[in-house]
Formats: sequence, structure tokens, C-alpha cells
Amino acid sequence: LDMVIEVLNFLGIPHNDGFFEKDTDLAAHLPEGWREKAYEEFKGKHSAALLAFYLNHLAKEATEGTATLFLPEESTPAS
Repeated sequence: LDMVIEVLNFLGIPHNDGFFEKDTDLAAHLPEGWREKAYEEFKGKHSAALLAFYLNHLAKEATEGTATLFLPEESTPAS
């Protein structure tokens, strides 16, 4: 939950201990390139895979499921 709170704070999304109201206009707080910026900010502090998962989840919430998948190389397991 710490990661969620840190990401939401970084993005300026109002929340209550990591949970935002369902009627929150998330898109208003998410400028172009927000996933990349948040990923760069937190990738050294949190699991890259977990961070990418959460950023994709947040993007889906903000776009009613239409966001494209964000897959930074560091977040995918080596083959």
C-alpha cells in the first residue's frame, strides 16, 4: 500500500490512504507521459513489475479500460 500512496501523492491524485473516490476525475491529474514519469521516479524503490502493474491498473481506471499497456523493459522477466 505504501507504493500506491506514494504514486498517488506524486501524481497529485486526492485519496484517503491510497483509495480514491470512484467519481474522482483521474484523467485531470494525469498529464501526457505520467506513467513513464512515475515509473522513473519509483523504479528503484519498488519492484519494477509491481510498479508497472499498478500504473497499468491506474491507467485502465482513468480511461475506462481503453489505455494501452505500459511495459517498460525492466518490468518484464528475462527470457
